[in-house]
Amino acid sequence: MDKITHEMRRSQWTSIIRECNSSGISKKSWITANNVDEKQFYYWQRRIRQEAIHELQPTLPAATSFVELTAPSSDFRQNEQPDAVLRIGNCAIEIKNSLSPALLQTIVQVMTHA
Repeated sequence: MDKITHEMRRSQWTSIIRECNSSGISKKSWITANNVDEKQFYYWQRRIRQEAIHELQPTLPAATSFVELTAPSSDFRQNEQPDAVLRIGNCAIEIKNSLSPALLQTIVQVMTHA
C-alpha cells in the first residue's frame, strides 16, 4: 500500500474508531449496528495505536521507566495553592507556575501512556 493510500485509510479508520469510542455503547454493539467489519476495526485500531506510540518514542526519555518524585512537606501544601490542576484519566497533578515546560511535557506524555 502506498503512503497516500495508507494516510487516507488511516484517516478514515481514525474517524470510525473515534465515533465508536464516543458512542457510549460497547464496541461490539456499535460495530454490529454500523455494519463495520470487526476484524478490520480491531486491525486498524491496533495499527493506529502502534503508529501513535512510534511517533511519540523519540520524545520519551529512552531509559527512564521510573522516576521518583519527593512529596513536598505538609507545610508547603497548606501555604501554597496550585496554579493549575491537570487531570488525565484518573490521575491529577497540581502544577505551580515554576514548573519547567520540559518537565510538564514529560509528565503529560507519561500520564497519557499510563
